[in-house]
Amino acid sequence: MDDLSTRELQILERREVLSDFSTRDLVDELSARLERRGNNNSKKKTYGCPYCGKQYDTFDKAKACATQPAILGGCKVAGAVEQTQ
Repeated sequence: MDDLSTRELQILERREVLSDFSTRDLVDELSARLERRGNNNSKKKTYGCPYCGKQYDTFDKAKACATQPAILGGCKVAGAVEQTQ
């Protein structure tokens, strides 16, 4: 034990403390801290229509844009996209 430096002892102590927590506990704590901070570093996920490039907040809205005709709010040109089931 005399051979260990103070720094090495501090690292070992930190490992012991962290080993008491589950991964889920650590992730939850980090998420809570980011939320309190305002989470400014995170970008909200968006989905783009592959034809017109317009961005939507959900996949379904982007899919509707790509598959519905313009009269229904989409960007589909007649016959440009075939919807398969």
